Formats: sequence, structure tokens, C-alpha cells
Amino acid sequence: MQMQTIDAKINSNRLYAKTLLTPKESVVNKYADFLQGVPKTIVVDVDSTLKKVEMHTHFKRLNLTSEQNMSVNNANVNLTYFIVENYFSFDSSYLFSHKKLEAEVKQKGVFNLLGAYASELNVDLTKYPSQLPFDKFSAELAGDAQSLVGSVKTEQLMLDIKSKDYKEFLLHMNSETLALSSFTQLPEMLQKNNLSIKADAVLNISPFSMIGEFSSKGLYSSVDGSINLDKKSQLMLQKFIPNSNQRFFKKYPMQKFSPLKFVYYNEDEKIVLNIDVKMFDVTLFKKGSAFNGFGNFGFESFKVKGDTSDKQITLSTNIQSLNATLLEFDLINSDADIFLDAQANIEATLNYSEKIEIKSRLNIPWLSAKVDTKTTYRVENIYIESTMTQSDISIDKYSLDFMNHTFYSHKKSKISFDEQNILNLKEFWIYDNLLLTGLLNPMEMKGELRIKSDKFKYEAKEANVKC
Repeated sequence: MQMQTIDAKINSNRLYAKTLLTPKESVVNKYADFLQGVPKTIVVDVDSTLKKVEMHTHFKRLNLTSEQNMSVNNANVNLTYFIVENYFSFDSSYLFSHKKLEAEVKQKGVFNLLGAYASELNVDLTKYPSQLPFDKFSAELAGDAQSLVGSVKTEQLMLDIKSKDYKEFLLHMNSETLALSSFTQLPEMLQKNNLSIKADAVLNISPFSMIGEFSSKGLYSSVDGSINLDKKSQLMLQKFIPNSNQRFFKKYPMQKFSPLKFVYYNEDEKIVLNIDVKMFDVTLFKKGSAFNGFGNFGFESFKVKGDTSDKQITLSTNIQSLNATLLEFDLINSDADIFLDAQANIEATLNYSEKIEIKSRLNIPWLSAKVDTKTTYRVENIYIESTMTQSDISIDKYSLDFMNHTFYSHKKSKISFDEQNILNLKEFWIYDNLLLTGLLNPMEMKGELRIKSDKFKYEAKEANVKC
């Protein structure tokens, strides 16, 4: 450090001075290379008595070398050295900014040459993301060369920090009423919710690792979980329990889908994910952009594979009994007059690169529908290739055997279902030259249909038809 000039005067055992300090470039590079904007000349005002030395300086702007978007502006720093007691106090205020975050900061504290210190920080956020659930916070920190204790507080959250060696840190977070109203991306129903949160963790700096547990409880659910992180791997376990007393959940058979258990493991870019909700579970394995897995829904099983670079997911399953599956999930009533059952092999590919589209191949060896006590229909050897978008289902081709006759078409048909599961045949082709349109209730085998054809011919023992 070089002292360029000093302008001083002494009055009644008191020294007043304005000092211009010029740090050596080698000193700045060694001790402050993480900062940009350190002035070549630092102006320091000195007010000294026999008991203490007060110093004041100002920095217009300082930036972190590693993060250009982070800066400290208009910083006023007051430093006082108490000669007899041999300790320092400091008082500072500055404007902090980082990307979309701006804050007014006030910080004060004391420290001595043995390493003991205590500090208080108060921050008022003047510009911040709307999702942030607070606009101000405070922090307190105290310790010495061996240990520290501290806390960070907002109106809704509190974080406690402890360490005995600056290598291992004990963290505890607590919130009694964390409002979700600031998270505008959430559904409106959840924005009205308040959460109570508790979390405990052990953080090691070198080598990095963190082990912790957390729990939260709100109006609609409660969550318990744990995390285990290090430089090479991440493990997260979570259990989600919906509040079945809430009206939102009462229309669902929650006893079959609660609790939801979630396991996530990542090591060397290899990911394992498991989701289990009693009647449904899936396990996925991902390496790079490719993934595959398997799962169960009720007594049935399925396989899944895909690639995130192609934005495609393919699912395949073999359903032995459609009726048993629907009964298992309480989707139909076993005492209903109408009975529907089938065996089905399904392969479906979801493409989400631009718009959502599902291409599927469906093999149904047999399908049986009982519409009343006397009438049962049986269809065999059903094969369907279809494409489904958000608005329509396109049947690209199909074939089936019904009442000793084979029906087929390689011409695209367009259908859709309404909220009452009524089938709308917008354009359904039979034998590529017979057009069928209208509405049909598949469960009751009733509807209003129209037939149109220019070149249709059907010959059989029971009838000859031309149109």
C-alpha cells in the first residue's frame, strides 16, 4: 500500500485527516482478484483520538470477477478501532444488484484480531421476482476462528446455522405459515394455501455432501422426504399424502392411490426414478437422452422407452382382462347391467416435439359386450392403427371379425368422444368405399348412423347389397 498524500490537522488531542491510498497492483491481484472496480486511489477520512480511530471510505461500484451481473454500488463503509479494548467495529450501507434482483443493504458488526466476530445484516428488496415470498430479510452471524452460529429471518421463514469447524454446518429451517400466493404459476386453488415447513440438514464443504430431512403440511396434503447429495450422486426420497377430507379429492378413490412415494437417484449422468401410488408404479432408467423402464397398474404391467432428444415416449402393455382392470380401479360397477371385457395388446408412441400426438397400434384378440340380459356381442381379431391429437382421433387403418364377417379399411377415418363417452363418427370408412357417419353409444350399441357410398358391393349367403 502506498500513501500518496495526507491532509491532516490536530485539535485537542484529536487527529483529523484525509488520506489518499494507492494499493499496489500486486496486492490487489493477490488479495482482491475476485473483485473488479477497486479504485486505483482510495480516499479514507480519519478521525482519531487516544481511545479510538474512526475511518470512512466510499466505493462507487464493485463487481465480482466470476459474476459480472453481481455488483455492489454506492457503498459507504465506516470502520472504528478501539485502541484500549483492541477490537474493531464496522457500519456499512450499499446497494446490491444481481440480474433481476436489487436491494438496499445495511450491515454492522464487531471483530477482533483473534478472529472473534458478530454481524447483523438487514436487506430491503426493491426489485425482485414476483415468485419470491418475501421482500425483506435479516441475518445475524457470530463466531470465532473455530465456530459460528447464525440465523436468517423473513416474515415467514427462519434458517438457523451452526458450525464447530467451518467444514460441517448444521442447518435448520422452519416456517409456520408460508403463503403460496406469490407463486402465480400455481393453480389458483393452491395459491390460497399456506404451508408449514420444517427441514434439517448437515452440510459438509470439503468434500461436498449434504444429508437432510424435510416435512411440510398444508390444506391439501402433507409431504415427508429426505435428500442425500455429494459431488457424484443425488438421492431424493419423498412421500406425498393427500388430505382425503378435501372436496377436491373426494371424487377419487384415494385409498387406491395414496400415499404417493417418489425416489430419484442420479450418479454419473445415470438416473433412476421410481413413482409408487399403490395401484400404480413405474421405474425409469435414463442414460444420456435415452430412457426405458417398466411398471404396473393394478394386476397388469407395462414397459416404456423413449429419447428426450427425439421427444418421444413409447409405452407397450398386454391387458389380460379389461373388465378386471376397470373393476380394480372402481371405474365400473360389478352389478351394472352392461358388461364389457376384452384382451388387448397396446403399443403407443407419444410425440411432443411440436404438438402432442399419440400414434398407437392396438391388437384385441377378442372383445365381448353384454348390453342386456339377452344380448351379447363378440368381436374378434381387432387390429387398429390410430393417431390421436388434442381434438381428434384418426384411425389410419383397421380390421376386425364380427358375426363371421371381416370388416377393414386402409382409408383414414376420423372419430371423437364427448364427455358422456358418446362416439362421434365424423368420417368412418368400411372397405374403403362405404362411409359411415353419426353418433353411437358403444356401451348400449345404440345410435343414429348414416351410410353413404358410390361403389359399394357386398355379397354373402344371407344378402347381396349394392349402392
